[in-house]
Amino acid sequence: MFVRTTSSVWVQQLHFMKDEIRRKINELSGKTWVIDIHFGVGYIPDAHALKNAAGLGAGKTALKERDKKMIAQCTDALADRELAEILKRVMKKEITRRRFLQAKTGH
Repeated sequence: MFVRTTSSVWVQQLHFMKDEIRRKINELSGKTWVIDIHFGVGYIPDAHALKNAAGLGAGKTALKERDKKMIAQCTDALADRELAEILKRVMKKEITRRRFLQAKTGH
Protein backbone atom coordinates (compact mmCIF):
# COMPACT_ATOMS: atom_id res chain seq x y z
CA MET A 1 0.00 0.00 0.00
CA PHE A 2 1.31 3.44 -0.90
CA VAL A 3 0.22 6.51 1.06
CA ARG A 4 1.06 10.10 0.23
CA THR A 5 0.97 12.77 2.91
CA THR A 6 1.26 16.53 2.96
CA SER A 7 4.48 16.66 4.98
CA SER A 8 7.50 14.68 6.10
CA VAL A 9 6.26 15.05 9.68
CA TRP A 10 3.19 12.97 8.77
CA VAL A 11 5.40 10.42 7.01
CA GLN A 12 7.42 9.98 10.19
CA GLN A 13 4.36 9.79 12.45
CA LEU A 14 2.59 7.28 10.21
CA HIS A 15 5.76 5.23 9.91
CA PHE A 16 5.68 4.70 13.69
CA MET A 17 2.06 3.54 13.37
CA LYS A 18 2.62 1.40 10.25
CA ASP A 19 2.31 -2.04 11.87
CA GLU A 20 -0.82 -1.03 13.77
CA ILE A 21 -2.45 0.47 10.64
CA ARG A 22 -1.61 -2.61 8.56
CA ARG A 23 -2.86 -4.98 11.25
CA LYS A 24 -6.10 -3.03 11.73
CA ILE A 25 -6.91 -2.90 8.00
CA ASN A 26 -6.30 -6.62 7.61
CA GLU A 27 -8.22 -7.42 10.80
CA LEU A 28 -11.24 -5.34 9.80
CA SER A 29 -11.29 -6.67 6.24
CA GLY A 30 -10.98 -10.28 7.37
CA LYS A 31 -8.22 -10.82 4.80
CA THR A 32 -4.56 -10.01 4.42
CA TRP A 33 -4.92 -7.12 1.97
CA VAL A 34 -1.99 -5.04 3.17
CA ILE A 35 1.45 -6.63 3.48
CA ASP A 36 3.47 -3.43 3.72
CA ILE A 37 2.80 0.31 3.73
CA HIS A 38 5.07 2.88 2.09
CA PHE A 39 4.65 6.50 3.11
CA GLY A 40 5.86 9.47 1.11
CA VAL A 41 5.34 13.17 0.67
CA GLY A 42 3.36 14.17 -2.38
CA TYR A 43 0.71 16.50 -3.69
CA ILE A 44 -2.76 15.03 -3.90
CA PRO A 45 -5.22 17.43 -5.55
CA ASP A 46 -8.67 17.47 -4.04
CA ALA A 47 -11.59 15.96 -5.93
CA HIS A 48 -13.09 19.39 -6.69
CA ALA A 49 -9.90 20.54 -8.41
CA LEU A 50 -9.69 17.29 -10.38
CA LYS A 51 -13.29 17.52 -11.53
CA ASN A 52 -12.83 21.11 -12.66
CA ALA A 53 -9.61 20.27 -14.49
CA ALA A 54 -11.23 17.26 -16.14
CA GLY A 55 -14.19 19.38 -17.26
CA LEU A 56 -16.64 17.71 -14.90
CA GLY A 57 -19.24 20.03 -13.45
CA ALA A 58 -21.16 19.75 -10.21
CA GLY A 59 -22.84 16.38 -9.80
CA LYS A 60 -20.78 14.71 -12.52
CA THR A 61 -18.23 12.00 -11.89
CA ALA A 62 -15.37 10.41 -13.79
CA LEU A 63 -16.51 7.00 -12.57
CA LYS A 64 -17.91 4.52 -15.03
CA GLU A 65 -20.38 1.82 -14.07
CA ARG A 66 -17.60 -0.80 -14.03
CA ASP A 67 -15.65 1.42 -11.62
CA LYS A 68 -18.64 1.65 -9.29
CA LYS A 69 -19.12 -2.13 -9.40
CA MET A 70 -15.44 -2.77 -8.69
CA ILE A 71 -15.49 -0.36 -5.73
CA ALA A 72 -18.62 -2.05 -4.36
CA GLN A 73 -17.06 -5.51 -4.73
CA CYS A 74 -13.95 -4.38 -2.88
CA THR A 75 -15.77 -2.69 0.01
CA ASP A 76 -19.09 -4.51 0.51
CA ALA A 77 -17.44 -7.42 2.34
CA LEU A 78 -15.85 -5.16 4.96
CA ALA A 79 -17.54 -5.53 8.33
CA ASP A 80 -16.40 -2.07 9.45
CA ARG A 81 -18.68 0.31 7.53
CA GLU A 82 -16.60 3.35 8.47
CA LEU A 83 -13.51 1.73 6.94
CA ALA A 84 -15.56 0.75 3.87
CA GLU A 85 -16.69 4.35 3.34
CA ILE A 86 -13.14 5.63 3.70
CA LEU A 87 -11.88 3.11 1.15
CA LYS A 88 -14.70 4.04 -1.24
CA ARG A 89 -13.69 7.72 -1.07
CA VAL A 90 -10.03 6.87 -1.60
CA MET A 91 -10.79 4.61 -4.57
CA LYS A 92 -13.08 7.22 -6.18
CA LYS A 93 -10.44 9.92 -5.82
CA GLU A 94 -7.72 7.68 -7.25
CA ILE A 95 -9.82 6.70 -10.28
CA THR A 96 -10.72 10.36 -10.87
CA ARG A 97 -7.06 11.37 -10.53
CA ARG A 98 -5.96 8.72 -13.04
CA ARG A 99 -8.67 9.73 -15.53
CA PHE A 100 -7.56 13.35 -15.20
CA LEU A 101 -3.92 12.40 -15.84
CA GLN A 102 -4.93 10.25 -18.82
CA ALA A 103 -6.93 13.14 -20.31
CA LYS A 104 -4.08 15.54 -19.64
CA THR A 105 -1.35 13.37 -21.20
CA GLY A 106 -3.45 11.59 -23.80
CA HIS A 107 -2.47 8.12 -22.50
